[in-house]
Amino acid sequence: MTGFGRASAELSGTRVTVEIRSVNSRYLEARFKGPRNLVSLESEMKKNLQKLVHRGTVEIVIALQARQAKKTFQVNQEVLAEYISNAETISKNYDLSSGFTASSLMRMPGVVEPIESNDEIEDEVKDLVLSVFDSAVNSLVEMRAKEGEKLGKVLLREINEIKFHRDWIYKHKEELNSRYLTKLKTRMKEWMGKVESNLDDTRLYQEVAFYLDRSDTTEELDRLASHLKQFDESLVAKGAKSIGKRLEFLSQEIGREINTIGAKTDHSSITNHVVEMKLTLEKIREQVQNLE
Repeated sequence: MTGFGRASAELSGTRVTVEIRSVNSRYLEARFKGPRNLVSLESEMKKNLQKLVHRGTVEIVIALQARQAKKTFQVNQEVLAEYISNAETISKNYDLSSGFTASSLMRMPGVVEPIESNDEIEDEVKDLVLSVFDSAVNSLVEMRAKEGEKLGKVLLREINEIKFHRDWIYKHKEELNSRYLTKLKTRMKEWMGKVESNLDDTRLYQEVAFYLDRSDTTEELDRLASHLKQFDESLVAKGAKSIGKRLEFLSQEIGREINTIGAKTDHSSITNHVVEMKLTLEKIREQVQNLE
């Protein structure tokens, strides 16, 4: 599920800022970007993230900013003094001007040398990073919860659409079977008449009964109604975990019943409703992947 969270705080002249962005994904994947001296904290931060976030590709950006920038180089006074001493000696012995300036001296090899940075940071700064990270995660979760509420309303509308088509089929299935029986009987009599043979009504009804039994969708319609009810209950359940995965499973079960209903019937009116249910279910399957 998409979302964004941000938090910042300052301690002892160091400001910590954490920004977290998440995009849709079936599984949780955390990506960290920040100073290399915070790598040791990634494992703990990931554990804290997993407590509240279970799905999505999550990008975490951590920034440390000190009020006073640390020096990155220093002047080697011994080397500098040696350059100056030698220059004065040459100037005196050969009656020459040394021609040295501060900037020219700093460009001489060995005068300016980098200061090796210490990757270790204070424990209090580490604690601050973890605290700010948790605040950013809470901000992310709050935004994702709001998005989840909106998505839940969309899913309820879509599931009600499937209910409408299911209920129509259930209401008209006996009527359609009766029509089919009459139509089949008429066709059979016409065909038997063409081949100049008598039609055994008992045999005909046995064959029709066998066909109707095989094409009966009552069980599938009942199971479909049960799955739709569970889908509804899962959406409105308070404090439920892994709703997204549960709804994915229910979507698969709903699809299985719809496919069986379609395979068992050749009534064009029922087929039309089956097609509409399939189209709606496809939209639901795409959406549930965005839920926790």
